[in-house]
Amino acid sequence: PEIMGTFVSLLQYDNDQEESAEVVKGCSRTISCNRFINQIDFCNRKDRIISASDDRSLKVWQIKGASKVITRLQAHRGPVFCVKTSKSGKLIASGGSDCTVQIWNSDSYEHITGIKGHIDSVWSLCFGHDEDIIISGGGDNNILISQISTSKVLTTINSHTQSVLSLALHPTQPQLLSGSDDFHVKIFDITTLDSPQQVAVLDDHSAAVRGIVYTPVGDRFVTCSEDSSVAVWCSVSFCKVMTFQAHLLSIRCLAVTPDGQQLVTGGSDRVINVWRLATGEKLFSLEGHEWYVNSLAVSKDGRQIISGGFDRRIRVWNVKNRLIWPVLFMKYQKDCKDLVLRRLPFSLFRETLEF
Repeated sequence: PEIMGTFVSLLQYDNDQEESAEVVKGCSRTISCNRFINQIDFCNRKDRIISASDDRSLKVWQIKGASKVITRLQAHRGPVFCVKTSKSGKLIASGGSDCTVQIWNSDSYEHITGIKGHIDSVWSLCFGHDEDIIISGGGDNNILISQISTSKVLTTINSHTQSVLSLALHPTQPQLLSGSDDFHVKIFDITTLDSPQQVAVLDDHSAAVRGIVYTPVGDRFVTCSEDSSVAVWCSVSFCKVMTFQAHLLSIRCLAVTPDGQQLVTGGSDRVINVWRLATGEKLFSLEGHEWYVNSLAVSKDGRQIISGGFDRRIRVWNVKNRLIWPVLFMKYQKDCKDLVLRRLPFSLFRETLEF
């Protein structure tokens, strides 16, 4: 049988019933509903994740032991498109169709403030090095740099000609990246927050730039696009290091492992691919989503990958010692729609799944 990966948990949204989650022991249960998972991230506790969806709320999930919804955070007046946990884990930010950015305490889950300034949906977020700063990208083509403590917009960057879909801040330097529906990646020096300077424009992609991420040390950054390609760049010279076609259809999200060695991508082809970042070699694929893979995150210890999709499911994948755990393995039967989970001996894939 084809080995895909270790599928540990399935978290499901359901309109007709109370929100539910289950640890998959055999075949997964499918619940019909109409709430998409727009973005996910890990919380300040490694056993909890947070999701943003079209039901106007954020949900905090416990993923260890008996998986369940811990709490629901509500402040948005429409679908929530993005969510981000700060590096320290103390704050959570969310953005949505109501054009606002909402800020939450990640310990108590209390709402702290809401920030207005965009005149269209908020599609992307990242925290500043000073976590009192939140940076947001919107459907109004603008990037806003705002101060959380005062709930005020400090600066508006109007550089893109279409929606700003992705943002990333260099781990140590005042270098901001933005990706847009206008196919461009733009690089800004934000040393002075009230007067950021555009320093470069990258036009390698031929479709919307859905994702941007820096490596942990910041020497490179990676972009992904609806043109199904991934590009790796030097963060000093802005020269392209490599590019490759990563999916059969558009790429919607990406993440880098904490050691900077692997790149994880998710696409409209319903597949999650894991790559060796130094060479662009594909290591393996994780399959199980029934529609677009819309969001990815890797835990700080590198032991878990979470994926969220338009199939209204969050999937939790366990990774340990740079090998997929031999717990539950999935594959689709070609002659039916059932998801088959099997236990397989570790020796069958020790070499093929190492990354």
